[in-house]
Amino acid sequence: MFRRRSIIIGFIFTLGFFMLIGRLWYLQVYSADYYRKMGERRLHRLRPIPPARGSILDRRGRIIAGDIASFDLWFQPASYRSIEGKRTLVSNVDVLDLESVYQALIAEGTQQEIKLNLLRKNLLEHSDFVDDLAVIIKRNNSDFASLEEAKAKVVESIVEVLTNISVKSENGILKGRNSILHSFTDPRKMLQDIDLKTYQEIQQIQLNPYSKDRFAALDVRGGYKRVYPYGALMSHITGYTGNLIASEYKQLRGYWDENNNLVSGTEEIDKGGHLFFKVDPGSEEEEMIRPRIRRREGKEYYLSGGSFANETVGRSGIEQWYNQELRGEHVWRVEKLVKPDPDGPRLFINAGMRRDAINGRNIKLTIDVDFQQIVTNIVQDEVAKLSREPKHRAVLDKLGLNIFPAAVVVMNVHNGEIYAMVSLPEYDPNKIHDTAYFKSIMADKSYPLYNRVISGIVRGASPAGSTIKPFVGMAALEEGAITRNTLFDCEGVEYIGDKEYVCMNRAHHGFINVVDALKVSCNIFFYNTGKALGGKKLAAWLGDFGFGSETGIDLPKERSGHLPEHALTGFQWSLGENYHLSIGQGAIDVTPMQLACAYSTLVNGGNKINPHLKYDPADPTLTEPRGKIKLSQHNIDTIENGMWKVVQAGEYPHGTAFRLGMIDGFEYMGKTGSAEAGRGKNRVTHASFAAIAPYKEPEIVVVALIPYGDHGGASCARLVKRVIKAYFNLDDFEDINTDPINSNDAEGWDDYEKEDIQNGALG
Repeated sequence: MFRRRSIIIGFIFTLGFFMLIGRLWYLQVYSADYYRKMGERRLHRLRPIPPARGSILDRRGRIIAGDIASFDLWFQPASYRSIEGKRTLVSNVDVLDLESVYQALIAEGTQQEIKLNLLRKNLLEHSDFVDDLAVIIKRNNSDFASLEEAKAKVVESIVEVLTNISVKSENGILKGRNSILHSFTDPRKMLQDIDLKTYQEIQQIQLNPYSKDRFAALDVRGGYKRVYPYGALMSHITGYTGNLIASEYKQLRGYWDENNNLVSGTEEIDKGGHLFFKVDPGSEEEEMIRPRIRRREGKEYYLSGGSFANETVGRSGIEQWYNQELRGEHVWRVEKLVKPDPDGPRLFINAGMRRDAINGRNIKLTIDVDFQQIVTNIVQDEVAKLSREPKHRAVLDKLGLNIFPAAVVVMNVHNGEIYAMVSLPEYDPNKIHDTAYFKSIMADKSYPLYNRVISGIVRGASPAGSTIKPFVGMAALEEGAITRNTLFDCEGVEYIGDKEYVCMNRAHHGFINVVDALKVSCNIFFYNTGKALGGKKLAAWLGDFGFGSETGIDLPKERSGHLPEHALTGFQWSLGENYHLSIGQGAIDVTPMQLACAYSTLVNGGNKINPHLKYDPADPTLTEPRGKIKLSQHNIDTIENGMWKVVQAGEYPHGTAFRLGMIDGFEYMGKTGSAEAGRGKNRVTHASFAAIAPYKEPEIVVVALIPYGDHGGASCARLVKRVIKAYFNLDDFEDINTDPINSNDAEGWDDYEKEDIQNGALG
């Protein structure tokens, strides 16, 4: 009996021993890899590392937009901690009550502002976190005059992070409470480009085991700051940067719908017909943002996906158009847990195996910074002079403007390279993320963010005026509606029934041909030319020259302008509308960029150039013609002769740009424009001048438009002349006369203008 009992007990112990050995083998050998990875996941984490964004360079290789290394302070309002064995969401800031923050975020209007002000007051007066951080920032940063100023900055940064938390879905429905609270665990950038001493102090406190997690809410990350060395000078060309927004992440990676079904993402974003952002399938970037499922305690949690670190993207200009080339590619970096605390936050540092991200590619531009600066100075000087003239001052005061806006573009007529592009007023892209600065430029009635070169000289309407007349004349010549010798009698006014259609200031030009009609900008001639041509053919030819279509320049937000569609169909198209269209008025809107391209097409024998800012001689697609219009060289010579007289003809009546545009010893051609807009007391006149230089062998086209600037021959001719002189280094040439606008003698200027108005020679 005893022996039997001993055998059973021995068998049980033996079996238990072998089971223990088996279990040890299973854990330490068979499952070793699994548990090693699990341990690594607990002791390490993967951090997405941002790339340096590619630089934007001018044609000489000078940086006009680039990255500098920076330390950024990220803020995590709350984190999950184990409290009495239960996973609990806990605030990382001493006096930050998560429920109060939640109530403030879901409130609206005045109630939200009241709750946020209470939150600010509480943080300012009672938070040790704010006090400690402000002391460090003030000690290491001379930008703050006092500790109170530093505290105010810290508090505003915290509130800004909190108010940027999305509380509504894309369809405007309030998210669930748990979903909003969970968003408090996402770190967000709080302060950019903190100094090295501040970074070191914060990290020392975090690594100190006795710090009691004073800065558990903070995470200092290495990143990059976008800087624009030339400030406002290149703002409308380079544009500025921002961060990827929630809806863009959703489009890239997909999302879980209300039934927890995964809706696939596009993995790329297209803006304006151009690739803006692309994530390669199977790449580390795709893994970073992929929607995923987290299983905990037998339940599945559907997560929308991760985000990139310092997810900088272009928001306008070259930054946006070439964003995919400039942005680079994020990679993972392994970080090691150095402060394990099951009941508190955990601190990770670099594990020692540094891995650099894939930096973005540089983009070189056709722009020369020096020439851009010269042109900008000229434009600013000219509009400042105009703005001081009494008659112009009255117009500006009525519009609520301090100075004239303006748009100028200088382009190679043969290959489409842009040498200078100026849109006034400008803005400073270095300050665009400063809330006060951004609000100020958004409130500016002259719209500094609006690129007038590609979007039109004024918001909503940009009539062409007389700058369109060379193309009306060219169309009529090609269609045989007129010849070089065709004469129309200008008596200063044309009638349709009892409605008057006048020439410039009712000037009597008598019998006049197309060459002289361009010279003095005779409306009556072009009324009759448009009538002989017919609305359908007129609109079709203008469309062939590019009006009503985007030019394809490598910048976002280009407007196509407007060409009246009913002119092409003839449906409800009246003779009066045809008259207006023939002189660039009525239902046609153009942009300075369209005018530059159209004039290039004319002097290129019908070849349509491809305007571009990217400089890459190895890329033939940039300089290849976009198409061709069949034009007779004889007819081109006729139109060019008229445009030559606009500038060069000094005989009476002289050309509309002769007074202020003529350069003694240097010949070029062009066309002035004075486009009326509005009605009655709200009627204004926009000034313009398009020029091709030199006359014999054209090299550049210069287009200048000044909204509300009145006559093109008076307001734009001298400006364009100065740009041409600067481009061709013609400072040694003497001007043919003293420009009255350059003197303080207002009466002398009025005398010139009165003479020109009487002869209809201001165009």
